[in-house]
Amino acid sequence: MCIPEWGQLIDTVHSPTTRIFRVVDGTVTMNDRVSFPARPMFGVIGVSPASGDVSTFSPIVTVATWNDHVNGIGATIHLPVFQSGGQLAIGDMHASMGDGEISGPALKSAASASSRSK
Repeated sequence: MCIPEWGQLIDTVHSPTTRIFRVVDGTVTMNDRVSFPARPMFGVIGVSPASGDVSTFSPIVTVATWNDHVNGIGATIHLPVFQSGGQLAIGDMHASMGDGEISGPALKSAASASSRSK
């Protein structure tokens, strides 16, 4: 999805544009010529701050937009805890990701996850 006045394409996008791609059996298919392996990852991961509210757009200590392909299945991420129980929040699922959402668009998808405590 591209949105006017958002990201690197700010001067070229004149109306919201969305394309839907198929993700089947671990493969993203864009068209008859372009397909590639899905690499699922969560785009936003964070914990509650000691006080107040934070936006998930802010790359600060408690929460961040993690839009980076290395934060996928099997990654270990260590976060500080400022509230009892950590109050972990995870969302913004991607079917695949490069090195960030340079102009806002991404391959968003549905997802489920499980946690594993050590």
